[in-house]
Amino acid sequence: MKKVKIAASTIFAFASILSFSASSQAATVNQDLNSPNFITIQADTTGFSYNFSELGSGSGILKSNGSITISKKSDVYATLVQWSTQDRAGTLPSSTAFMVYNLVEVSSGNTAGEVRVDELLTSNNKTIGWTNVLPGTYKLTIKNTGSNWAAGNGFVRAYEK
Repeated sequence: MKKVKIAASTIFAFASILSFSASSQAATVNQDLNSPNFITIQADTTGFSYNFSELGSGSGILKSNGSITISKKSDVYATLVQWSTQDRAGTLPSSTAFMVYNLVEVSSGNTAGEVRVDELLTSNNKTIGWTNVLPGTYKLTIKNTGSNWAAGNGFVRAYEK
């Protein structure tokens, strides 16, 4: 009987060590999944959310009401959803939206570069980004390059380096 108790205790202790090691390893793996190799963990310094609707093709460039101000080179990301409809009210079926996103510095008009997103994004989102954005105050611009009406929303965040 004593041998059985000792063996059971030893197996339990060994299983506990394995369990602890697996938990520690899982935490490390989760951190890697949340922080891909090309992104370093940085403090969230600024951001804003936005939404738009009834953005017609050929209606020009829409500027966000919100802006971000960064004091040193930063990476800026926009997480978005977007869709296109055949009528202005958005009552007809959704389809692929053809949009161009950019960051424009308010005082100089300099841009961070256009990012084209040609997708229907309603049940999932997409994150786009600009790296090494120079200091300044920026607004997000959105242009509908498709043939239908467009709508969408999202948020913009800057991460200082």
